[in-house]
Amino acid sequence: MSADKQTSFPDIPEALVAVDVGESSVSLTIDAEIYPLQALYGASYVFIDRCFVFIDRPEAGRFRVTLGAKQAVEDAAALRALVGEFANEL
Repeated sequence: MSADKQTSFPDIPEALVAVDVGESSVSLTIDAEIYPLQALYGASYVFIDRCFVFIDRPEAGRFRVTLGAKQAVEDAAALRALVGEFANEL
């Protein structure tokens, strides 16, 4: 990702959240010991009406959840809101 497409989250470590405004998506890396797969499924279900939800395991002990907006998102604030909403659902 280029620096102009990234946004930071002051309360969340940079290694855990990556936002790409150009692709209208946000990815979160989540500790599997804290949040089991069933918790991710439950949180993801809330978003399926407005986002494409992809869950994968990039490495042992971690899940990556990518929320891709079904409609174009022009600003980082909307993606930031998705991160907050997903965290609240967890």
